[in-house]
Amino acid sequence: MLAGSHACFNPVSHERLNIGGSFLTRTAERVWYLVGVSQSASPRVRLIWWIWGAYASAVLLLGLVPMGPLPIPGTFVPQDKLVHAVVFAGMAGLSLFAFAHVRKRAVLAFTLTTAVGGLLELLQALVPYRSADWFDLLADGVGAGLGALLVSAVVRLRSRVTDPRSLDDR
Repeated sequence: MLAGSHACFNPVSHERLNIGGSFLTRTAERVWYLVGVSQSASPRVRLIWWIWGAYASAVLLLGLVPMGPLPIPGTFVPQDKLVHAVVFAGMAGLSLFAFAHVRKRAVLAFTLTTAVGGLLELLQALVPYRSADWFDLLADGVGAGLGALLVSAVVRLRSRVTDPRSLDDR
């Protein structure tokens, strides 16, 4: 190993890499490998991460804009919580595709999406015209969980249908 370089584990190819530089450089490289945005990532994975970043940015920006009540017809769930659940279900579903190379991607997608919801609530606590709400965070988590489970189930079902090994020889 070179002087000043450090070993980094690549979870995609399961090899150790020598990475030089500062602590921040090494940490950033580990994160890039984890999320698949490193040089070894496919263009599809990079595109999904760009879409995910745009989606998360839009959620954070729109979550900080002053808004009145949403024009959603009356439901048994408060309108605001329903919107939170649907938006974060979509983000979790997109996260699932972004983590295609990770084994426990549904857990990671749920965790990342719920963390974005927590960040949004923290930021809303700092904005004078918005308020943070624990029930919003709960709705974000419920939506993230349902989105991750639903997309995971659809992907598994689709892989069973398209995998010739899963069909019975008749």
